[in-house]
Amino acid sequence: MLSTRHAVVATVALFFLCATAWTLPAQALDDELTGEHLEPLLPEAVSGFTLESIDSEVEPTTRAEYRAEDGEASLTIAIAYGQPAADEYLETRGRLSMAGAEGQAEIDEMLVGGRTFVGAQMGGGAQAIMFKYFDGFLVGVQLQGADDPTSILTQLFDQGDLDQFSEWSPPEGAEYAAADDLHIEGTDCYSMECFDEHVSQCESARLVGALGRNVTAMYTIEDQLAGDQCQLSFVFADNPNPDWVGAPLYFTVDPTEGFSTDEVEAVMDACQEGDEAYNCEGPLLELIQ
Repeated sequence: MLSTRHAVVATVALFFLCATAWTLPAQALDDELTGEHLEPLLPEAVSGFTLESIDSEVEPTTRAEYRAEDGEASLTIAIAYGQPAADEYLETRGRLSMAGAEGQAEIDEMLVGGRTFVGAQMGGGAQAIMFKYFDGFLVGVQLQGADDPTSILTQLFDQGDLDQFSEWSPPEGAEYAAADDLHIEGTDCYSMECFDEHVSQCESARLVGALGRNVTAMYTIEDQLAGDQCQLSFVFADNPNPDWVGAPLYFTVDPTEGFSTDEVEAVMDACQEGDEAYNCEGPLLELIQ
């Protein structure tokens, strides 16, 4: 049986692991954008690490594995572009939200290379990941088996050329699914406490959580309404029922009363039962009632 630490590592680091076990083998068409097109963005060398392998997928996703020169630590750099980048970003962020809320990961935001990255430490600090979604890319790194891994990752990005991503463009004529940036940009919360603080001020923020296998949902603070009510939305980013994905449910809360896990359950129950206390409305409400 997996230990708690290994279970968290397995869930929050999905972006950094090979996904071929979950997909059927496929042959990319000559005019499709693939992971091989992204390989030039991977560093050929990393200080103190040696490149061991590159794994590129039919989708525009690629990963490079590096091994420390002393053999003690391993480093993974992963890059995705277009819709796969947005999907992986939401999935990773959702897993981290749950891990942070359960105290299984220490999550923080840090300014690196002029951009704000999300960072997380797990396993008592023995493993760290950092990732950032920008310019249609998801760029992430994972380091394990090293002392003070967050410091090493910060130095890696400080020394790297992040501008190359902004300057990069797909080959002319290459076909790919552009990212739907809905709910990508904005303030992210990785705990209910953080989200509650923003609700109390009705300030724009978003909380993403994995509700189960293949079920990820987002809460977003939308707007301050008349009568000191704060409007929020709930939307499935991933759900086995594709009709429910992306369909928002809007509702209102009193920001002075706080927002907690119990409140989430109360809102969902009230909306499904037709209770008007939370002013529920939206496409998802019509589907779930």
